[in-house]
Amino acid sequence: SPCTSSTLTSRCVPLADNTSHQRSMSDFIASSSEYMARYLESETRADAFALLQSSAYSLYEYARLEKWIGIVSLKRAPKMEFYLLDNNGQRPIYRWGQSILFENAGYPMPPVFRKIVERIKRDFGEDVNHAIAIFYHSGVEQHAPPHKDKAIGVAAAHGVPLDMAEESSFFVFSFGDPRVFTLQTTSETKKAERGVVWEEALAHGSLLRVGAADNRDLYHAVHKASKKSGPRYSLIFRNIVTMRPVDKAMEAEANDPKFHFKPSVCGGKRTRD
Repeated sequence: SPCTSSTLTSRCVPLADNTSHQRSMSDFIASSSEYMARYLESETRADAFALLQSSAYSLYEYARLEKWIGIVSLKRAPKMEFYLLDNNGQRPIYRWGQSILFENAGYPMPPVFRKIVERIKRDFGEDVNHAIAIFYHSGVEQHAPPHKDKAIGVAAAHGVPLDMAEESSFFVFSFGDPRVFTLQTTSETKKAERGVVWEEALAHGSLLRVGAADNRDLYHAVHKASKKSGPRYSLIFRNIVTMRPVDKAMEAEANDPKFHFKPSVCGGKRTRD
């Protein structure tokens, strides 16, 4: 069927299975970002979802506030990372406040995620080499406060490195129970103060591409939700320019099961052994 919309700026591209899908975002921010409720074909969607459901997520050590409250385990965002090596055998590093140990966390990217990397390149012309999967087990406990991704050219907190490529998008794939994603003008969490530009409950198998301009000018968030919210998995692809040799010993320690997220006992302060 033709790709049409009376209220949204949209365009169509072919899916791998020769169907079509609509790439759309509200017209007042269409210059940079777009949301596609049905992006992944059924096989890739099912394979990626199965892998995310069967994976073990870690409570990363958060160190930006270390001198005030010590190193804490980041219970609001259990995650795991995946990477592609460059031609020199180095891996991408994306830093956002985690401890030095957890800068080395992650695994080589599995085949199903490599397929998505190729799809992004084909459909958008952008290279990505890094992915973070986040497990939103609880609508109340797991959330992402308003922030901007750490790309070159983006205003960031003092001392936070900028590891994403300049003028690059980031790609948010969603699986499981939908959670509302917001693009907003402020870093506030109170509804009346957010300045929401766009918000949507991101559908299972959907893609939200946030463009470079919107990442510079707006904050994005997955706010706390109802206790009735079911599990959601977010898979975010980025193009990272900071490369580092793989430190197998530190990678193994950061990936150790002692850091794995256990929903029934999640939380609390953690110090390094």
